[in-house]
Amino acid sequence: MVEAWVSGLTWREIMMDCAMDEGDLARLLRRTMDLLVQIPKLPDIDPVLQSNAKTASNIMDRPPISELAG
Repeated sequence: MVEAWVSGLTWREIMMDCAMDEGDLARLLRRTMDLLVQIPKLPDIDPVLQSNAKTASNIMDRPPISELAG
């Protein structure tokens, strides 16, 4: 589901193919984003990993997930 969200599928498209409840999916995506935001803050983190985590969290940050309190 995370890969589908990052690839640009709409919320409606994902929910049509997903057996998860909307709230569970939203929580999964929000927690994944929260984890990605924390990675660059780790000490001695590889710059490539830092950049990839920032890019991924930015791509994931779109409605309705971006509208949830983080």
